[in-house]
Parts: sequence; structure tokens; C-alpha cells
Amino acid sequence: MSQLSLDSLKKIYYVFRYKIMSPVFKKIYEGALHEFSHSGYEKTTIDSISTRGGVGRSSIYSHFNSKAEIAEHIIRDLSSKLIGELSSIQVTPDGAYKLEHFIANRCLNFYFKNSAHMALYRLTLEIWNDKECAARCYRWVKYANREMEKQIARILMNSGNYHVGVLSITTKGILRHVYGELYFHVQNQYRQDFEEVESALG
Repeated sequence: MSQLSLDSLKKIYYVFRYKIMSPVFKKIYEGALHEFSHSGYEKTTIDSISTRGGVGRSSIYSHFNSKAEIAEHIIRDLSSKLIGELSSIQVTPDGAYKLEHFIANRCLNFYFKNSAHMALYRLTLEIWNDKECAARCYRWVKYANREMEKQIARILMNSGNYHVGVLSITTKGILRHVYGELYFHVQNQYRQDFEEVESALG
């Protein structure tokens, strides 16, 4: 029997710790989600996560080594949930045009129905300004996009309305629409936040 590598052991521990989801871990997770969603990655600090989650800094550092590691965990978790949302789609509406909008709306609803889920999109926009976070999260963002493309292509193919030649183009078009809507929403939020601060300063 071959020995497990250190990386394999870390992954097993990571999954085990996540499945246990202790009350403290859950508070950290929810506090970070709120902060990332409302303040963005750069403005979120360990202190703000600590305050929002109602846990001490030492408790956070006993679960995570850095803010970047928390962001990585959230991206992994929420990306898996989004992919699960798409993989659950089996029944497809009639007509290619309706189907494309149906898929796009399911993706957008994932974000818009839960404000905390917007943290996932905001993180994918903002992590690149932090070298540690970018290094940690890059592969998970790519993985999520690749899996989303696979699931969308599967739905399109199963509908019988598309041939292989247009699957990739249509899939990327749907994702562009989704990300365009999300970007517009986030930019509006940034502007509202700026106007609120400007107004408060007089």
C-alpha cells in the first residue's frame, strides 16, 4: 500500500474539517461571506470577519492561516454549489432561445436569490489584486468555469436543439451574458456605496 502524500493528507483533513462544520467554523464562514459580499476582498480584514462572525482572531487563525485561505475555501464551496445547481437541470424547455435564457436565469438566480452568493462573483473580480489570494484561487476559478461550461453544454446537447459545432460558441455566449449581468449589478453596487460615503462626508 503506497503512502499518502502530504498534499493528499491535507485534502483529507480539509474535507473532514469542512464536513464537521463546527459552530466556530460556521461563524467564521458566514462572517467572511458577509464581509466579502458587502465590502469586497480588499476592504475585508481578519478583524472585520472576527467582529461580524462574533469569534476571536485566535479562533480564525486556528482554522485558517490567512484571509486568502478563507477566500479560497469560499470560492471552492460556492463554485461547487453553483455547479450542483446546473447539474440538477434535467428537464429543458422547448425551443433553443428559451433554453438559453432559462440556463442564464438559473445561473443568475443562484447569485441574486442569496446576497451572500454575490461574494463568489466579487471575489473572482477582486482576488487578482492580492498575489497570495490569486495564487490560491486561480485554479479553482478556472475549474469552476470549466465545469460550468461542461454542464451548460450537457444541457444544450440533451435538448436536441444544438449540434456539436455550435455548442462551445453558445455555451460561452450564455456565460458572457451571465457575467455581464453580474458585472453591471456589482458596478451599480460600487456606485451606490460611493454615493453613500460621499453623502455622509457632506
